[in-house]
Amino acid sequence: MEIEVFYFDETDPVILAPEKEEKVTEVVVIWENEPPKELSAIAKPAAQPAGNIYPKEIEEIKIRQGELYRQKCKLANELVDIVDDSTIEQRRELVAKILANKEEYNQLAIAVKTWEKTGELPKKEEKIKLTDLQKHELLRKRMNVAANISKKKNLVRKYQHQPTKLVKYQNQQAKLEAELSEIDELLRQ
Repeated sequence: MEIEVFYFDETDPVILAPEKEEKVTEVVVIWENEPPKELSAIAKPAAQPAGNIYPKEIEEIKIRQGELYRQKCKLANELVDIVDDSTIEQRRELVAKILANKEEYNQLAIAVKTWEKTGELPKKEEKIKLTDLQKHELLRKRMNVAANISKKKNLVRKYQHQPTKLVKYQNQQAKLEAELSEIDELLRQ
């Protein structure tokens, strides 16, 4: 992009011409002191709207995102500080907290983007309760959960030396195992 720059200081403007002969797409004007009175209306920034431009719900989401970001930074600093003299379990806990913050932050960011596009907040999806499923649906769900547990176990083995991924897959595996035991309980009834 070519830029033509004009300097005004009560003398003639100095024009810095572009090196290549191309179309000028932007003009920047710089004054050492105050802009001339006839151009002062153009030089002023546009007035900002008074008050919040976001509805209350979006404002609360943005505040929560700020809190999550600050927490993530603190946790990341703690993780760096304790790497040398800590146990693997302490590091796993910190990484799990960081990942949980990141997940919540991303969900809030999606909600804000949805609001910007549609003007409405996304509706919270209700999970289907396992107790509402029929026996054949529970059996199908059990097979899917068991297959996913197997995949997570393989990922845990694969990423043994990468703590962030290891904790992530271990947490997913634990959730799936809890869901599997709940399904088995319902099938026994």
